[in-house]
Amino acid sequence: MRDEHKTKSQLIEELQLIRGRETELQNILRTMDDFVFILDKNNRFVSFFAPEDQQKMNPFNFMGKKHNEVMSPEVDKMFNEALAKIAAGETGEYEYRQETSTGEKWYSVKLSPMFESGKNVGNVAVS
Repeated sequence: MRDEHKTKSQLIEELQLIRGRETELQNILRTMDDFVFILDKNNRFVSFFAPEDQQKMNPFNFMGKKHNEVMSPEVDKMFNEALAKIAAGETGEYEYRQETSTGEKWYSVKLSPMFESGKNVGNVAVS
């Protein structure tokens, strides 16, 4: 059946399925202690998830901005090296330290490509 000929009940059923998957994904993310950042193909931050006990991060500091506009040149260089690794089919990982209001903190980042219909549409960074 073609999409434009779906019935109202079919559309409602699909919407419920999507909402169920979204709830499931949110539940999975809540079990993690990691930050999850979604970057588009231009390395712009488009979405993120923060653990409940660490939601002090202000999304206005990075949402809609490119990685190189938010991170230091040193960290951005590691990010780009990790991007080259995942483009070659390898694991893209790096670690860096950053001064915070509570002192020095180390971060470990793992990058993974994000695909839609077989086409790379961006990356997921888990830290």
